[in-house]
This record gives sequence, C-alpha cells and structure tokens, in this order.
Amino acid sequence: MGKYFYTYYSYEEFGRGYIGKRECECLPEEDINYLGSFKDKTFKPTQKIILEIFDSVEEALGAECILHDFYEVDINPHFANKARQTSTKFYYITPKEFISGDKNPAKRPEVRQKLKEARNKRITTDETKKKMSEAHKGKTGTYGMKDKEHSEETKKRMRENRVNRNNKIWKIKDPFDIIHVTDNLKYFCEQNNLTDSAIHHVISGKRNHHKGWTRA
Repeated sequence: MGKYFYTYYSYEEFGRGYIGKRECECLPEEDINYLGSFKDKTFKPTQKIILEIFDSVEEALGAECILHDFYEVDINPHFANKARQTSTKFYYITPKEFISGDKNPAKRPEVRQKLKEARNKRITTDETKKKMSEAHKGKTGTYGMKDKEHSEETKKRMRENRVNRNNKIWKIKDPFDIIHVTDNLKYFCEQNNLTDSAIHHVISGKRNHHKGWTRA
C-alpha cells in the first residue's frame, strides 16, 4: 500500500483553525484522528477538512508553504499556527513553482470554498458578540472622557464628524471570502488584529491583500 499526501485545515467550532500537511498510508478521509502537529496547547480542534491531495510529499509541502504565506498564519489571529512553513528543506521543489495559474492552492476555487465553509461554522455566536459589544461600550472615541463633560462646541463638532464618518462605508473580504461592512475602519481593524494603513492600501488597490484580507 502506498502513501497519500495532503494538505488539511483542522479547526475549533467557533474558534481558530490550523493549516498543515500530512502523509499517511490510509485514505486521507479515513485519517480522522490526526488533527495537526500544533504546539499551542490552548488550541483544541474537533474537526478537519482535506484541502487537497497530492502525488508527492514535495507537492504537498510546496502547497503548505504557499497557504501559510498567503494567509500569514503566524500573525493572523484566525489561525493557531505559531510559524509559517517557509522551507522545503531537502526537497528540490520551491513554492514559486506553484504560484502561476491554477497551481496556486490559495487561489483554487475548491480550496477557498472549503475554507469558507469551515469559516462559516466558526462565526462568533450572537451571545459572544453581545458580550464583546458590552465590553467595548464607552471605549471607542472616548479617550478617557467617559465620565467627563464635553463643551457644547466640542459636542457639535463630534456630531458633525460622526455624520461624516457614517457617510463612508467600507467593504472588505476576509480570508474565507466573507464580506464585512463597517463605518469605522480603524475600530474594525483593532478588533480583527489588522493594520489600519495596510487595509487602506488593500481597499485603494495599492496592495493585493493583508493577512489574506482583500478588497470586496
């Protein structure tokens, strides 16, 4: 019996995910007990999906490198990976061989669809959203003024600025192709561990993506 080589995505329900590669002697869909070689002990995945199956370990490793790089898994809070796979070690293949055309796994419709479906299962519950909202009440825009009174002139300028901000709607797509809409981009970036300036560059078309987030 030969070996099978595949990339996978294991994840917590309503939690983080992990992208890795695996080789096994059974069929990949039967390799259900293996959920990853992660080092984060707080990560407790319960489910796994097979992203793509390859003919060789070199191909699987190259695909893993590209997926790690595209989603910036070492700094993206959606992932439990502590580091990116950036080296093919003793193999002669390089990730650049996958980048063009349909060979790029991060661009494959079927791979993106699988990640999107897993992400949909991980959307924060309404109860958690409510708790997060309550925890942040009074923080945005207060800058230590929560228990202090503003002058009427200051209040007027704040109302005008609020109206101007509300006229600007931002749309951005997360790494799982889900579109998010916000009227406060800076606060949105803070909540999702994104860099404000980098997201502005993505929206303006100056860069392709930031941590896998793209222009909607």
